[in-house]
Amino acid sequence: MSSVLSAQTGNIVVRNHLAAVSLFALAWAVAFPVWAQESPAAGPILPFRVEYRLRQFEGRKPLPGLQAYSATMVDGRIVVLGGRCQGLHKFMPPPAENMPRALANSLIVVIDPATGEWWSHDVSGLSRRLADAIRCNNQQSWYDRETDEWYLLGGYGWDRAVDDMKTFPTLMRVSARRLIAEVTKPGPHPNQAIEALFELQEDDRFAVTGGGLHRLGTNFYLVLGHRFDGEYRVFDPGTRKAEVNFSQKYTEEIRVFTLKPGTLEILSYGTLTSDDPTHPLHRRDGTVIGTVDPHSGEPRIAMFGGVFVPGTTQGYTAPIYIADRKNQPDFQIDSQVQQRFCQYECAVLPVHDSETRSVYHLFFGGLSHSHHGYTPIQNEVYKLVTSQKRADGVPFVGLVGGLLQRADGSSDQFLLPEPLPQIPLPPEVMETYFKDFPMYRVDSTNLYGASVDLISNAEAIDRGLLGRSGVVNLSGIKPGQSVVAGYLYGSIASVFPYALIPSQGTFPSNALLEIRVTRELSQTIPATEGIAAEVTTRRPGR
Repeated sequence: MSSVLSAQTGNIVVRNHLAAVSLFALAWAVAFPVWAQESPAAGPILPFRVEYRLRQFEGRKPLPGLQAYSATMVDGRIVVLGGRCQGLHKFMPPPAENMPRALANSLIVVIDPATGEWWSHDVSGLSRRLADAIRCNNQQSWYDRETDEWYLLGGYGWDRAVDDMKTFPTLMRVSARRLIAEVTKPGPHPNQAIEALFELQEDDRFAVTGGGLHRLGTNFYLVLGHRFDGEYRVFDPGTRKAEVNFSQKYTEEIRVFTLKPGTLEILSYGTLTSDDPTHPLHRRDGTVIGTVDPHSGEPRIAMFGGVFVPGTTQGYTAPIYIADRKNQPDFQIDSQVQQRFCQYECAVLPVHDSETRSVYHLFFGGLSHSHHGYTPIQNEVYKLVTSQKRADGVPFVGLVGGLLQRADGSSDQFLLPEPLPQIPLPPEVMETYFKDFPMYRVDSTNLYGASVDLISNAEAIDRGLLGRSGVVNLSGIKPGQSVVAGYLYGSIASVFPYALIPSQGTFPSNALLEIRVTRELSQTIPATEGIAAEVTTRRPGR
């Protein structure tokens, strides 16, 4: 195996190839000297290779930095709404704003990932009710490619009617194709034309943020999440009761409902719950995706990670699988798997190999219980913060982890040899963050990927190379053939695994990564090479 870092016009490309072990060890030492104490152990060989291309467009205005948004892709263009123009929210006591209203994303953004051209419409001119609902972060969304109906539920944001933050009880529906056409139309975009595209209803059962939305058959699944009303604060046990002006409640439910076709009229509603005293459904901000059962080959929903295990700062490690057999909803918690990497929401790519009845899930960056491949400066800062008792056990990482599951119930975990490519730090971070720490000065980072989902490539879905939910159909790809599976856009990025200065050093990335899968063998690293992140903080979970 060899590891190659190469440049192409307008792109930075990272590849992993299968070749001789000696060549792999040599290239590893050259490319990543901090890891090259000895040759890395070999993990499972994959029947595919993955590339992550950092798309760069000379002469184009930079894309906006965003995270916690909703997005889908139609006819070669990506449409994005909601989210925040902010890195990790702050943890300051009153009266400071931890999620300033000015940093809520007010733009509907349309991106052409082939050219870097993008268009936008500011929703501030829409009606208050609709504009506030669109500007939410951490909404749940799902796109029906057959009917071109994009559903968006809930989310957390500023409600101008009460001048406070809340979880919105909203259910919205919009034609993604028509929305893209209106935003990209030459000339001004009348607010009336944009507003007319949206249908909006309110129902307290949809007042959820940080969960996931998907559909199997005719059933929609609103998967876990929580309701937070009031401005975000840390749950400090020492805070006086009179100063606690917010509330939080995890749903601990999978809410199942159906809609009358072509409308937002609810036809049925029910819940899936657990009476397990360990509260395995006490989760939010994990990754909820459509995937495939390796045993049956049938579609199912998976939730990976999520936070927080009650009373801790830790994420969950047992995946949840939801099946819909003849409209009979069911779920199971896979306690046989303890996910090592990427416990917070991040881009996840599912790959189905029907020939071997295996499913692979690849996790791109974010926040993780285990880390691997930090640079010397990243390692130094990690150790410094840990020594100061400020490590919460889920540092930022730039790794790409994987989980392989087979039809017989066995599984394996691994790492791809190359981390995410470096992205430059914004000027405002460079100007302020290193004033007191010049010895740690850097100009780029690869610690990003948190708080976004993978945007599946619509063209590959239309060609049948990906399923409707974005699962790569490996048996449909010819040997040596390559397919763009999706895009990682934006996310929370961090200068270091942990902040040198509390509540500083993160920013909203504006990077656009193209993720490509080629049907040819590639080598991995075993998950045991990952290092478990130490927990030193006493800050309780939220």
